[in-house]
Amino acid sequence: MATRLGSTDATPMPERCLITIIGADFDVLDHPETTAQPLCWAGTEQIHLFSEISSGHRAHVTVEAWDGPAPAETDEWEAHGHAELRSTSGTLCISALDERLLTPPLPIGEPGPYTVDIRATGRHRLRTLYGQDAWYADEPPTGIERFRVRVWPQP
Repeated sequence: MATRLGSTDATPMPERCLITIIGADFDVLDHPETTAQPLCWAGTEQIHLFSEISSGHRAHVTVEAWDGPAPAETDEWEAHGHAELRSTSGTLCISALDERLLTPPLPIGEPGPYTVDIRATGRHRLRTLYGQDAWYADEPPTGIERFRVRVWPQP
């Protein structure tokens, strides 16, 4: 059975729907070559999460490192996605698009390929609330949309 090695979380504000998770060796922001908006995409030293709406809220993001395939899900999630990360640093941080790190580096293991499993919830509720009178009260809404990102090394 796989063991969780650690986790980190933050509440980043998406910019143009994008939330980034980067490794210590991150260099250039890549993006998927698609016209459809996926839930997630990964490449070398980066994972992109795509929020339901473009901005004006703070999503809650949790990143978990596992030493093998994470256990099967028992919770209800609205959306699910997979990607493949190539890690050169063996670390991940939740980041803002201006490359400001929101969390300390989370060790995920040795450099190499990783499976990324992403679950999201609160997306329908966020879409329903968007644009209502109280939307921009004193603070942007926080934690309505939630992401859980699990990574583990590929064999």
